Amino acid sequence: MEAQQSLDFEELAHRLTAFGLRTFNEFGLGGRDSTVAGVGLSVDDFVSAVLVEYVEGKLQHQASRGDLFSLLATALRNDIIDSLRKAAHATRRADPRFLPNGMPMLFPCRLTNCRDRP
Repeated sequence: MEAQQSLDFEELAHRLTAFGLRTFNEFGLGGRDSTVAGVGLSVDDFVSAVLVEYVEGKLQHQASRGDLFSLLATALRNDIIDSLRKAAHATRRADPRFLPNGMPMLFPCRLTNCRDRP
């Protein structure tokens, strides 16, 4: 594990923020002041959380598996994707024409009153 005392956390935070902004842009979330809808977290929030996880030892760096930035950037990207999934799941409404796995019902009229439909 890399000695935390020798790390330049300011530089690391700057690089992670730039990476996080590119990830936000990739998913159409906007710029630095944007947040993930339904979750309310910004790029800075995600960067802070990843750095705290590293300092607290929840993210372990092994030099044989790559550099520290790669580990933290991967964790950051995964956190952003997880929050997008969480937000999508929280806002998704059940549609009686589809099963929970997204597959269409073969006979939706048996479960709902088809006379109410056009």
